[in-house]
Formats: sequence, structure tokens, C-alpha cells
Amino acid sequence: MTTHIRHLAAEEIDCSPGWLVRRQEPDAGFVSAVGKFGVVQPVLVTKRDSGWVLVCGWKRVQSCRRLELPVPCLPVTADDLACAEIFLHCNAQEMSSGPAALSWSRYIRSRLPRKEADEFCASSLKPLLGAKNWRCLQAWLDLDADWDRLIAKGHVPFELGPAMASAGPDMARDLLPVFTPWAWSLNKARQVVSWLSELAEGSARPVGDILQELEITGILQRQELSPKDAQQAVMHRVRQARFPELSRLERDFDHLRSQVEGRTGWRIQPEQHFEANGLTLQARIRSQADAERVLAELQSIVESPDLKRIWSWQERELDSNT
Repeated sequence: MTTHIRHLAAEEIDCSPGWLVRRQEPDAGFVSAVGKFGVVQPVLVTKRDSGWVLVCGWKRVQSCRRLELPVPCLPVTADDLACAEIFLHCNAQEMSSGPAALSWSRYIRSRLPRKEADEFCASSLKPLLGAKNWRCLQAWLDLDADWDRLIAKGHVPFELGPAMASAGPDMARDLLPVFTPWAWSLNKARQVVSWLSELAEGSARPVGDILQELEITGILQRQELSPKDAQQAVMHRVRQARFPELSRLERDFDHLRSQVEGRTGWRIQPEQHFEANGLTLQARIRSQADAERVLAELQSIVESPDLKRIWSWQERELDSNT
């Protein structure tokens, strides 16, 4: 490595090498600072037959390009893998995020045999990520690179990796359309992957066939639905297929409950998942008058034939299933 600084035009620097996995454009404040103070830290470049290649310093080069300023460069002698490692450690904070680490690991795998690449990544990257994110990274690396774009866009939580890996590459490939349109929370993503995996395993059918049968593609294409409503519709459809009996009980109970709740301010809830007979009644009070009102409503509910119908339904449906 030499300490001699060269000044190059931004156009002389090749900014396309694969190790530059983070190419975030500089914001106005960054460009303004470069214009005011100059580039206070030279970018790193390396020499190739084609000319000078950027090792790290993308935002500084782009700022100089916009301002038509020369770029102060510190040349280093390094092969591609060494350049990738230099880039990693010069951008350690950014590279500790899942999407950037995943892109960097893909590059390393493109340059080395699988075992060597994994050892290289483990020694260089694992300390930055920590054990949990390292496991997630390894899971995604075994799946199609198409997932990388969705992770980078925030559509798929990086932490979903182990669940997707457990589903397997074929099932994961079938799931791509579900996650393409919108961003999913980790809990919802885990649920829908788990339910579809269980449906596929129980029926010995591909997830793609199940999605087609449930007409999930139609939901994904409904422009009038907000992302939140569309996700809810997808989850509702999949949940009904995975738990048909529970879904039937919920529909029947909702019909009976609405007849009571519609006349009062009380909420009526069954035991979770109808695991036992019993009800929870709730009402909000803000004053003495509210207390007197809900007390009268409770008396009305207790005497209501609608409540008796709920009791009879529970005895018939739930006791017969125990």
C-alpha cells in the first residue's frame, strides 16, 4: 500500500465493481459539505488493466462528480477479495444490516467455491452481524437471490430467513408473489408461511397449487384494496383453509354474538380458540351514570334469549368436540 495521494477526475474511476454492494446516492447535505470543505478523507482505489477502480468511497466520488471537482484518491494494491474485505470494514456500520450483508455475501460466493466463500464470510462478516443475524443470513443464502430485492425494499423481514429456509427452496419460490406487492411485518409473515407450509405438508401439494386454489393471486391484483386490507384478506383466506373448523366456529359465534352486542355496549368474547365453554363480557365505564347503565344492560343480557342461544350453541358445538 502506498501513501501517495492522486487526484483523479470522477469519470476516470470505475464505480461498477461487484464488491460495492452499497451505492447510496449522497444527499444534498453531504454534497454541500464536500463543496464547502472538500473531500477530507481520500477515497480508496486500485489499479486494473482497464484503469482505476473504486474500492470504497462511492458517495464522495458522486459528490465530486456533481460538483465537477477532482477526487483525492489513495491507491491500494489488492485483489478483488481484498477489495471486498476493505470495503466491508470501511463501511462496517452499514454492512451490519441484513440486506447489505446479504448482497456482500452473494458477491463473495460468486468469486469463491461454496465452502471457501462461507469460511471467508464467517471470518469477515459474522463478528459484525452477531449470531442471530448470521443465522438469518445463512438461511437466505440458500434460497433464490430474488428474495434479496424484496428484503432490500423492506417487503420481507430479514429475520424471516430461518422460517423460509425450513419451508425449502421450492416452497419459498412459490411464496415470492405473496411478498412482492407490499411490506409484511415479521409476525404476519411468519404466520402465513407457517400456515401455508402446514397446508402443503398435510395435503402433499405444492404451495403454488394451494395459492391458486385459494385465489390468492386475485387478492394480490385487486387495486381497490389498501396494502393492509389486502394482507388481511390473504391471511384470512389462508387461515380459513388451515383451520376450517375453527373458522366455522368463529363465524357461527360472531352471528350469535352480534344479536346481543348490537343492543348494548358490552363486548362478548369466547375462550381463546374455543378451548372451553365460557364467555368474557366487557364494558367500558367513564362515570357513575355509565356504571348504572351497563349494570342494567348486563341484567338484560342475562335474561336475554339470545344469550341462552349462545349457551346452547356452546354446549352443542364445544362439548361434542371435547
